[in-house]
Amino acid sequence: MQHYERNSFIRNLPNWSIAVQDWKVHEGFLIASGLDKSSKLLASRPRSLIQLINVKTRQITAELRLPRRHASGNFTREGMAVFNEHIWLLPDDLEEENKLYRFSLNELLKVGRESLRLKN
Repeated sequence: MQHYERNSFIRNLPNWSIAVQDWKVHEGFLIASGLDKSSKLLASRPRSLIQLINVKTRQITAELRLPRRHASGNFTREGMAVFNEHIWLLPDDLEEENKLYRFSLNELLKVGRESLRLKN
């Protein structure tokens, strides 16, 4: 079994600060959803974050910061699923009045393609 120290897992971000709530594998990538715990993040900035991580290189290739749902609500607090080219988020414990949110996986892939173009 291989293991990685948290500060060395992501090669292009040694101070990786996402508190990962859920991981999914999709076409050679890890999709991590969670809360950005960076101490440098302003309190007014949303903390919900989804990152696309290349499994082979262990580098973040795209990152999507989601807006707040309401005063204290973060989209990436609980569960995530990847299905039918969509990312589905369940931000709260499942109860009768809670909602399930989805957005196109292409939004994250588009961010990844744009960031690769900027680097090249």
